[in-house]
Amino acid sequence: MVPLVAVPVNTDRELQLGTPTVIFEGTFARAGRMANYDVTADGKRFVMVPDRQSSQGRQFQVVLNWFEELRQMLPSD
Repeated sequence: MVPLVAVPVNTDRELQLGTPTVIFEGTFARAGRMANYDVTADGKRFVMVPDRQSSQGRQFQVVLNWFEELRQMLPSD
């Protein structure tokens, strides 16, 4: 398990780092030496890619153009 931490930063006069706080822990895929995650535009959520070995067969599906697919399923008049 690898923790993701937040650290308060103060740059008023000089760089001062606060005490790290663990946000969450997990086993996530890595992209080389970098973590493989992103933060949503509103800054409220993380998008993480689980490690294959720890994902226990879970799947994530992305459906593109779903609105068009839905439109084709509707009965035509």
